[in-house]
Amino acid sequence: MRNDQHVVFNFLRSHFMLAGIGVASLLLISANANAVNKCTDKEGNVSYQTEKCPNDAKQQSVGNLKQSSESSDDRELLPALVAMQKGDYAKALQILETLSKQGHAKAQVSLGTMYVNGRGVKQDYATALKLFEQAAKQGDLLALHNLGSMYSKGRGVPQNDTTALEFYRKAAEQGAAMSQEVVGEYYYLGKATPQNYQIAKNWLEKAATQGNAAAMYNLGVMNANGQGVDKNFAAARSWFRKAVTAGEKSDPSTAAQAKMMLMKLPQ
Repeated sequence: MRNDQHVVFNFLRSHFMLAGIGVASLLLISANANAVNKCTDKEGNVSYQTEKCPNDAKQQSVGNLKQSSESSDDRELLPALVAMQKGDYAKALQILETLSKQGHAKAQVSLGTMYVNGRGVKQDYATALKLFEQAAKQGDLLALHNLGSMYSKGRGVPQNDTTALEFYRKAAEQGAAMSQEVVGEYYYLGKATPQNYQIAKNWLEKAATQGNAAAMYNLGVMNANGQGVDKNFAAARSWFRKAVTAGEKSDPSTAAQAKMMLMKLPQ
């Protein structure tokens, strides 16, 4: 690769933080699990799940049930997640509806996901939106991120990237790595905001610090392209290697892309 060539930036579309089943059948979970994770499929759909994400999904831990301050809420949610894994959507729906009416934020996010995907219920974006809004009012970061995705895709609301960015930023400012990575992409692309590589880099670094493989990959691209930083292939290589390591278990698609970038970079 010539030094003046640019590596293609990894723009991960469809940033959905959903607590249910996406196109990759995310809810492949263990009934004996003791942890709750966030799993993101290749289209960005994210769910609360137990123990381990499937091979084609990204994983981020959101707490061990034995240690989390929200362990009782998580334990209440687990039967619904296990029911969905078994394909018993009627049981999952019954549990989630009961918990949602009691104000259980994670249940509201999970139930909203069922309505987005039309699993066990008729697909209904308007109902999903209301559930995400209820959970967001309680400070649930996945709900905030989901609202960003709803506005980004125009699901249940008119498509509006500016509003989407506002929700993504709210979650990002509270430390949600997945949202920080998306905000970084918005600034990189100049989407709903003036393009600013330096601000993009700052958000991506925040996400990378938390182990977000996509952010690591994108920082590698920015270093390879000299965007927001001086062109530095050694730094780019370092970021791509970190993306491979971080993504091998949690984000295999990004890990694979990072490996390809390592082969393209000049030695």
